[in-house]
Amino acid sequence: MARFILRYSGEAPPDEDAGIVEADANVKVLDRSPKMMLLEANEDDARQLAARLPGWTLYPEVEYDIPDTGKRIQNDG
Repeated sequence: MARFILRYSGEAPPDEDAGIVEADANVKVLDRSPKMMLLEANEDDARQLAARLPGWTLYPEVEYDIPDTGKRIQNDG
């Protein structure tokens, strides 16, 4: 399973949209805010769900490595 971000692009999403997402047995809601949801699902299931929800867009979750910016003492000798 992969992780996806489902994002609403309007002012406020309809209340029933969250219920539709949570009722889908093929999708697991990992986190949620008023206009975004973090989902875990197969890509086809996530895309089918997003297609049923006007105003919502599906994006694959992208993880970035954060560079270590800590200072180090180098021993050149």
